[in-house]
Amino acid sequence: MAAESAKALVIVGSGLLVGMAAVVGVMPRTSLSSPLLYVAYAFIFISIFSGIVWIYDIARATTSSTGNALRSPPALIAVCAFIIGLGTFSLYVLWNNASGNSHDLLSPDTTRQQVHWLLGFFALIVIGVFVGLFLRWRDKQRQSKEAEPPSRSA
Repeated sequence: MAAESAKALVIVGSGLLVGMAAVVGVMPRTSLSSPLLYVAYAFIFISIFSGIVWIYDIARATTSSTGNALRSPPALIAVCAFIIGLGTFSLYVLWNNASGNSHDLLSPDTTRQQVHWLLGFFALIVIGVFVGLFLRWRDKQRQSKEAEPPSRSA
């Protein structure tokens, strides 16, 4: 299951790069100077590279019968980089569309405003990861308490 997940992530990430290049080809030429485009490409490349490392990690864990390939660091990096790259590219497309509606709240006018939105997007992702980790930790604590035998009081 882990191998299929890693393989799918690499294939989808590679296809996303091709799709991103096609979308950028129809965008206005002025949008090529946006740093969001290059941040999105960087995260997708990181996702693909981490996915390949994850596949290697899965192969190593399978042959040695140790480790958990689903919870390896390359898996976390690959998935997070993919989500961040896809989200960043979505913001790039939203902000550089050809509609010309530049006074919309969702379409910041300057690169500085776009960077602020991007930092806010990253902050939401980080908060979501921490909330998820906290909830997982709390569930493990609850399960360990339920698994303990009841104490006998005299």
